[in-house]
Amino acid sequence: MPADEWDAIESFVLAAATDCDGKVPMSARTAVQFASRIARWALRSGLPLEREVVFRRSTIGLYIQHECASQPKSTRNTYRSRLLRMGEVLAPAHQDDALPGLVRDSEIRPYSAAEQTAWRSWADGQRTRARRQDAKVLLALSIGAGLSGGEISEVRYKNITVDAEGVLIQVAGERARVVPVLAPWEDILVAVAHLDCEPEEFVFRPTARRPNPNVVNHFTKKDDHLPSTYRMRTTWMVTQLIAGVPVKALINAAGVQSFTSFERCISYLTEPDPILSRRLLRGTEVARV
Repeated sequence: MPADEWDAIESFVLAAATDCDGKVPMSARTAVQFASRIARWALRSGLPLEREVVFRRSTIGLYIQHECASQPKSTRNTYRSRLLRMGEVLAPAHQDDALPGLVRDSEIRPYSAAEQTAWRSWADGQRTRARRQDAKVLLALSIGAGLSGGEISEVRYKNITVDAEGVLIQVAGERARVVPVLAPWEDILVAVAHLDCEPEEFVFRPTARRPNPNVVNHFTKKDDHLPSTYRMRTTWMVTQLIAGVPVKALINAAGVQSFTSFERCISYLTEPDPILSRRLLRGTEVARV
């Protein structure tokens, strides 16, 4: 685990493991391991590091369903069982959600076009110029490029490339990759790229001395109604799937290992044209693959 991520979750993880000591059927070391895994995922997903969020039954289900999808069923069952036991200790008031229907649609549903427009207005309405820029950058890097909260915090001015084909974001870290920005969100990052800033400065929260994966939560938590980086990333995924982006290109741009990460998006896709679908399935139409 990168040092900056551990720094961001260390106190949360250790406190959780300490409070579970003697109350769950696992050693303190094992509790630290499981708390670290889900806390790191929560951080990257833009969820606040709060027990009522991370260890609630629905969040644990979401973590198992998507982050652990490539694991054998027996492993997933073990992970879920142990995390649920921890959740009963750490967030006892949030264990009533039914399994396996673990997540409310409102927690993962992509933002509609109208909601995206509303978030632009939200960004324009921030009280200072700096917060307005940060809010716009947050939207452009998440809805426009599908970056997670942790990845957004690491983007520097030198990582933005503007050319005749649009805007590219160089993502650093474990899931290093280059992501083209969706055209409707390019204007924000083009404007940012032309600011007189040092190449090493961070694009989001430029005053930060080092990347902090939790900085997105710190920024948005002051608003009663705030954008979710998890839903914004889902919005980006659904947009690309509807556009018919080749699967391999989409997997690479999303920084994931397999298509299982897109399972949560399937129910939000538009119904395909039946005539075109038949031609594709028959092999008389060339698909974009």
